[in-house]
Amino acid sequence: MLLATEKLDFILQMFIPKQDATSMSYSYKDIQTIILGDKMNFNANEVKRILYKLIKDGFLSLDEHRAKREATFKEIGFSYYQITFEGEVFLQQGGYTEKERIKNINLKNLETEIRIRKRNEKVTAISAILAAVGAAGYFLLELWKSICH
Repeated sequence: MLLATEKLDFILQMFIPKQDATSMSYSYKDIQTIILGDKMNFNANEVKRILYKLIKDGFLSLDEHRAKREATFKEIGFSYYQITFEGEVFLQQGGYTEKERIKNINLKNLETEIRIRKRNEKVTAISAILAAVGAAGYFLLELWKSICH
């Protein structure tokens, strides 16, 4: 079963133009057919949510020209989707899966930094206490010397 980030990347990669094509655009029905043909674990509601997320993130856009060109009277409002330049760049950088991996690495680094900072704060506090005890001991020793001599 694919993770959510892998599903986002899978659908976004569908839109990368093949070698000879200038741009790829698919209808919602085309997308469902391709996904079902690949035997992926998607449901219809999930595909819609993924498409909305990809559009919201700026990685897909509606291909208005193709929709108008191919629409018949019954299909008014039939949408075609295409990848944006930002979507292509995002995929070249590893897509959602890589973004999630980097986020997890940064989170682990932050957790490590917090542990180190807490340890350093403890060491500093203990050192300050020892320095105070040492200073008090030195003061008492000097006081004792001055009284006794």
